[in-house]
Amino acid sequence: MKKYHVDDQYRTNPMSLKPGGSVIEIFHASGIVLEYDKIKFPPKYLREVYPKVNTIDNPIVRITVDGQNVFDRNDKQDIYSLLDLDI
Repeated sequence: MKKYHVDDQYRTNPMSLKPGGSVIEIFHASGIVLEYDKIKFPPKYLREVYPKVNTIDNPIVRITVDGQNVFDRNDKQDIYSLLDLDI
């Protein structure tokens, strides 16, 4: 597993530059983990980022918010129902 913290220079929302909020980790089948911090509205953020980082070659297999599992492909969860939930 290789974890990458997504630095502020790659963030596009000014709110993601302010302290506070949640930490989201997105785990890919390849073993790469992308960590995003200072997320103020996790469901909205996941709806935005999911289509961009989930690929056929490297699908998302797990997502955590503040250390809590919110999606695990092995549990046969429907990711789209998760994206409509308030986390």
